[in-house]
Amino acid sequence: MTHRETVAALHRTRLQQLDCNHEDLAKDVRDLAELAEWKRIEQLLAVTGGVYDPDADATVQDERTAHAARQRAG
Repeated sequence: MTHRETVAALHRTRLQQLDCNHEDLAKDVRDLAELAEWKRIEQLLAVTGGVYDPDADATVQDERTAHAARQRAG
């Protein structure tokens, strides 16, 4: 995913938030988390340029490591 594609996805996510009726608080939390993740990726690509690769994203790798540890712990 390129920086331009990420900016477009971030924009679409913001528009979707404006269109929703906000009746479901859990959905609102998920929407905010999605928006925050798009912002994070957009900022990452703004600095690094190129194409987004989750395998090279330190945050994604940390989340995968934590998930694997939780799986091992039971």
